[in-house]
Amino acid sequence: MQREIDKLKQKVDEKGAADAGKSSSERVRFESGRSAKTVNGVINAGARKEYVLGARAGQELTVRLDSRNAGVILSITGPNGRTLLANGTSYGAALDADGDYHIDVRSADKGPKSVGFSLYTEIR
Repeated sequence: MQREIDKLKQKVDEKGAADAGKSSSERVRFESGRSAKTVNGVINAGARKEYVLGARAGQELTVRLDSRNAGVILSITGPNGRTLLANGTSYGAALDADGDYHIDVRSADKGPKSVGFSLYTEIR
């Protein structure tokens, strides 16, 4: 009986580990007449959430990530695949290409099961 319980526990652990790295994607859309938006969310430990933001070359992109957990970080990739920010909490610069910019919010594998965050994005 104990052996069957241990096998079930292992399957649950494997399923949790497989789900931990999964991500979901959401397009950031600004309200009419607005150039900034704050998205509040919750992310599970070890998971990532992707936000996609369309912008043009020459525009200024500002991104700030706030969370009570220091293990929540962001990375930003440009439409050409170039990494603009890896493992940070804020970014601000003029963009050099038209297209979709990918903002990944990631949680460390350790820590609370779920963590709240606030992601501020602005295009000028």
